[in-house]
Amino acid sequence: MNQKAINIVFLALKPLKHRIMTFSADLDCIIRATAILSHDYITLNN
Repeated sequence: MNQKAINIVFLALKPLKHRIMTFSADLDCIIRATAILSHDYITLNN
């Protein structure tokens, strides 16, 4: 594989990597919020 093709692949993957990172951060927030809400729910019902 020549250097130009490698550079093109890297440029193509850059936004994808950013999207995956932001997605996992969003997922982390959702999981955390769900854990807090379910904990509150369990506390209220016991």
